[in-house]
Amino acid sequence: MAQPVSESNLFNKASGLPREAYALLAQANLLRIRGCWEESVECCMAALRLAPESSTAQSLLGDIYENQGQYDDAAQWYRMALDVNPNSPADQMKLQLLQRLRLQRSADDVDVGVDVGDITTVLSDPPPKGKVELLRNPEAALRLGSAAAVLLVLLVVGLAYATTHRHGTYAAFGLPSASEVKLQPVVVPPDQISLAPQSSVPHDATEQSLLDALRNVPELRALGITVIDVKSDPRTSQIELTFGLQSTPGGLTRAYILQMALRLLQSAQKLPSAHSVNTFQIRCLSVSENASAGVAQVFIGDIAQSSIPASDTASTDGRLEALFSAPWWSSSVPS
Repeated sequence: MAQPVSESNLFNKASGLPREAYALLAQANLLRIRGCWEESVECCMAALRLAPESSTAQSLLGDIYENQGQYDDAAQWYRMALDVNPNSPADQMKLQLLQRLRLQRSADDVDVGVDVGDITTVLSDPPPKGKVELLRNPEAALRLGSAAAVLLVLLVVGLAYATTHRHGTYAAFGLPSASEVKLQPVVVPPDQISLAPQSSVPHDATEQSLLDALRNVPELRALGITVIDVKSDPRTSQIELTFGLQSTPGGLTRAYILQMALRLLQSAQKLPSAHSVNTFQIRCLSVSENASAGVAQVFIGDIAQSSIPASDTASTDGRLEALFSAPWWSSSVPS
């Protein structure tokens, strides 16, 4: 049987993130992917309160604002991330792309309706006879040349604008797409689409009470169990509990996941806010210590409150799994 995650392993050695901050950033990135901007920003700010010097949180905030087209705010967060981690190639590239995007946006406000024929006339047609003497003056010639240069610049900007809208901003500047250069703090694998973020509907009083209480259970924190979300279904008196476990070098085993799920359920069962619950649906996410390795859903199961044992009396994963109806396992967890 795999051993519980020790307190020393609750921190990402590479980034120094506390486990609670890492869980908040994982949820923030999932919310960003779904387009829940306000909720995603709130999760990032909560993570920053736990880890004020987290360049990962600052970079993710830059991504959120960049996705909304708020380039000034995005650039500010990328610069803050670089202040903490100056050698981050990802943040450097993101900031460079933003500078080009902001230049292109400025060009959108310029009237580029320049007639090419007008430029040709200015550059090639001889001046009227009455102005020949004026052009002999060097200062007048310089002014005329400057006007022609401005017209040429406007023409180039207009062509760049048209190319940008036809082929996309990155292609117009000869750059790869943003998806090819951005290193997201948390990556959701394509085959794990079920890991879409939790509903942006605010928690009701029962959900929030249960969520706060479970996050403050010392035993769960010591075991490395991160309570991510609580959702209720008033039609069936069912509660959905989503929790995360840090993956181990050898991977999570079924027995370990089931034991941690049972500990969480036993803690929930003791809380007054869960006394009216008939059924729990429990979901387990595997969270890597390396933020770029992603988050994966590994287990889903339903269990009636009356079926939750008062203590861990089952000795095998088979007996533990029998407590749950319709259990689902990810193929990454060996049977």
